[in-house]
Amino acid sequence: MIANAWLIYFIALLYGVGGTVFYPARAAVLRLMLPEDLLADANGVLSSTQQGLRIIAPLVGASLYAAVGGGAVAALDAATFAGQHSSSRGCASSRRSLRRRSITSFVRSRRAWSTSGARCRSARS
Repeated sequence: MIANAWLIYFIALLYGVGGTVFYPARAAVLRLMLPEDLLADANGVLSSTQQGLRIIAPLVGASLYAAVGGGAVAALDAATFAGQHSSSRGCASSRRSLRRRSITSFVRSRRAWSTSGARCRSARS
């Protein structure tokens, strides 16, 4: 068991190197996709989603592992990876335009929802 501990350290190293590249790249892409006034709201939505998934994902993963076993979970993971890869092979420019519109409208609707809630709270005071 101890002889395979190097694998844990190696995977942690890969996660660290990947994060060093991924997070700045994601921030740059968000700046390209969204207008300046929506960046703070988009980062808030993104951060909330990530933290929520950090809570939920281990519970779902452990439940799947207990229910169907490790081989089935690995197969499901490979299938979702392959599906994502095959679905992302379309035209990049049309996807970029569609994403920009959909993310912008989502963040604007979230902003309208949160400001209307603030107005309702202030009206009650």
